[in-house]
Amino acid sequence: MTLPLVVLAYLHAFEKRNARAGLWLGLAGALALMTKYWALTMIGSIGLAALLHPDRLLFCARTAPWVAIVTLVVAMLPHLWWLKQVVSWR
Repeated sequence: MTLPLVVLAYLHAFEKRNARAGLWLGLAGALALMTKYWALTMIGSIGLAALLHPDRLLFCARTAPWVAIVTLVVAMLPHLWWLKQVVSWR
């Protein structure tokens, strides 16, 4: 159920291109990653779609994609810290 939310948040962010839309996109992406790690493929697909769209320069010049990236990383930091503590890399 979280993957359609990520797509909806992406479409909203691509249309509005403001920080609030980017915040929602980042939170939706973090929520999707917390449910299934393979949601990273969907997030990568969204990034690829944004880069291939004809209006990509308008989108990348605004705050939405950058706020989304920062929000996703900040929201995932506690989980990544926990994962580092739990998983043995030996």
